[in-house]
Amino acid sequence: MCVVNSKAMELVDITSDTPDPEGGHVDKNEKGEPTGLLQETAQELLREQFFPASVNTLVEALEAANRVYLSEGITSQSEAGIGFHSNTELLAYQEAIRQRKLNVRSNLMILVDTVKDIECADGETFFGLSQGIRTGWGNEKLRIGPLKIFSDGAITGRTAAMNEAFDTEPGNVGFFAAGEEQLREWIIKGHCSGWQLAVHACGDRANSYILDCYEAAMKRFKRSDARHRIEHCGIVNPQIIDRVKALGVIPVPQQHFIGELGEGFKMNIGPQRTRWCYPQRSYLDRDIPIPGSSDRPVVKGAPLLGIHDAVNQKTDSGNDYVPEEKITPEEAIRAYTIHSAYASFEENIKGSVEVGKLADFAILGADPTAVDPTEIAHIPIHGTMINGELLYNNSLY
Repeated sequence: MCVVNSKAMELVDITSDTPDPEGGHVDKNEKGEPTGLLQETAQELLREQFFPASVNTLVEALEAANRVYLSEGITSQSEAGIGFHSNTELLAYQEAIRQRKLNVRSNLMILVDTVKDIECADGETFFGLSQGIRTGWGNEKLRIGPLKIFSDGAITGRTAAMNEAFDTEPGNVGFFAAGEEQLREWIIKGHCSGWQLAVHACGDRANSYILDCYEAAMKRFKRSDARHRIEHCGIVNPQIIDRVKALGVIPVPQQHFIGELGEGFKMNIGPQRTRWCYPQRSYLDRDIPIPGSSDRPVVKGAPLLGIHDAVNQKTDSGNDYVPEEKITPEEAIRAYTIHSAYASFEENIKGSVEVGKLADFAILGADPTAVDPTEIAHIPIHGTMINGELLYNNSLY
């Protein structure tokens, strides 16, 4: 969601008569006047006035992000939806690499809105980018990753699709960001066209429905090792986790949500559902690999912050989150390394320090497995190396 001022609403003609778009909400006060809060797809009302961004603007933004990532020890990142700000975002990535302004390796998720049905020979059809481009196209510097689909909203914004209402808003069970039949169609077509799928789902109703769609797609077209993902997989329960395991789906929880958003989760959904909100241990106990993820810019993105929260299970207020879901520092490091590489089909070239793999690593000021767990977030990054080249040096080395 976002909040805009009265000038922005005037520019895009948001008034008391503006209806809610499908999968979104224009918040209005008791007089029926818009407050400026735009939830989910309602944010698209701003698009014509404020987008697209130019290629040069995007290259400058990527260069700025690259500096921050290197200072945090990040060597690879995933962009969770190409097509938000411009129809030339992929071009901007290529240009940033050409100008050596982007060194961090990138996997680009492609928004489902940007792909199309393509007619092929002999009556065949393909759902994807022009010329049949799909997951896996590219190289170790820049690669096309999953097809990105949004199924619902967020827990903190009370827009996630829930089985039961939010504690702070009786009667509100959230909503789907697109029609359920549309979601099912996208998932089945994407699966049958060879895409890895990454579907945003936070609420338990959304998670269950996306698993239904994945199961239907797999029955329609047999594929081995599809590694479909659920981005967030926020509110679950043991039955949902067992289905994730049975279907070979990769849940992608955000570890630092525990610190920054944990108090909001507890307030909005209560203790019973918080127990199964962004779990960590429950996945690992079932041998389900969980990648490390930030969902930046929703929360801060430094990996050590996420590792810290997964290990300590404390909110930033110092209160317990879900102590039963604590994992060890070694397990949390694996989430941000080999499990993340596995989630993008790259475990053979990155994710661990081995002969033959890419020479990408961070130099830490202390061993996360040896320090007091409450100090993990404060460990300094002394250097970051990509492909054997030291690209970040904090002057201590």
